[in-house]
Amino acid sequence: MIIFNITTKISWEVHEQWKTWLINEQVPQILATGLFEQYQLVHLYEMDDEDGPTYALQLYSSSQDNLDSYRTDHIHRFEKKERDLWGDSFVSFHSVMRVIN
Repeated sequence: MIIFNITTKISWEVHEQWKTWLINEQVPQILATGLFEQYQLVHLYEMDDEDGPTYALQLYSSSQDNLDSYRTDHIHRFEKKERDLWGDSFVSFHSVMRVIN
């Protein structure tokens, strides 16, 4: 299993609205691509949160091919939508992990 991890720091002013949008709109659309089997959203709570909380969206894929397809064919659309809605209220980065046990 491969985890595509998106870590996001979001400003306090919009974090509740962003989180609601992420859970109710963005994640269902990502899952609708059929390239991920499940997800979890976690809060990184031992972080400096003066500028806002930090969350990690973890998307679980059964294959590298599925992840590659998402990154080639879909990610730009989802990133654009997030930028269009939330502007400079957030910063994020991606990482890829493989489940060992």
